[in-house]
Amino acid sequence: MPDPSYWVIKILIAVPGAVGLWAGYRAFRKRQRDSLQPRDPTTDRWWRALFIAAGLLVVDLLLILSLSALGAPHWLGEALFVVLAAATLLAFVAAFALGWRSVH
Repeated sequence: MPDPSYWVIKILIAVPGAVGLWAGYRAFRKRQRDSLQPRDPTTDRWWRALFIAAGLLVVDLLLILSLSALGAPHWLGEALFVVLAAATLLAFVAAFALGWRSVH
């Protein structure tokens, strides 16, 4: 069992990222709803990539769990893990790009 300070450090690292992501999402939704707001197609594209990656992660995890319970062949599991890795990478890149664009 990890030391409790391990969890505190992880939470202290995750909270500012979550707060920044939420602020960026609110700005994204505000731009989408208000026709007078200036459009930012690059940021909107990164948000779309993040939503797609999140959807892929959820669907892929559900497929991995259900197919492993059904005894699917190993090659199918390996293919799904490749999709999982790509979706995770896309999510991290999109989150980094959104954070970078909100700073600059």
